[in-house]
Amino acid sequence: MATFLTMYKDKNDAQNNANALPLPAPSYSSAKQTASTMVNSGRSSDGVVYAQRVLDRDLVKIEIAWKYLTASQWSAILSKILTGSENFYVWIRYFDMQAGKFKCRQFYPGDRTATPFRLNQTTKEVMSWLDCTVNFIDTGAEELY
Repeated sequence: MATFLTMYKDKNDAQNNANALPLPAPSYSSAKQTASTMVNSGRSSDGVVYAQRVLDRDLVKIEIAWKYLTASQWSAILSKILTGSENFYVWIRYFDMQAGKFKCRQFYPGDRTATPFRLNQTTKEVMSWLDCTVNFIDTGAEELY
C-alpha cells in the first residue's frame, strides 16, 4: 500500500529507515498540511506592524483523519507515538507541499480521538474504530532530508 507519511519512533530509526510505520494511504483517510511562519512582531506607536522571522523555515502541522481503522491499525499508530523518543516525539517522513519533495522531521502529537465502532460480543473489546484523528506538530528541530 502506498503512503505519503511514514512514522519512526526516533531519529536513529528515521536515518536508517528502521522500524518504520507507514500510515494508512490517503485514499482511506484525509490529511491536511499547514505551514506556519514563526515571527516576533508588534506595532509601532503609529500602528504599523513590524515583524522579524524567528526561524529560517516554516513549521508544519499535519492533521490526519481516518474514517475507519481496525483496532490493531489504530493501536499500532498510538503505540508508535507512546514509544517515541523522550516519551512522545516521533519522526515523520512526509511529502512537503512547499518544497514539492519528501522531508523527514521531528514532530509531537496533538490530541488523538476515535469513536468505538464494532465490539466483540463476548469480550466487549473494541474491534474497530471510526473517525480516528491525530495531529502532528513540527518541533522546529533540524530536518534529516
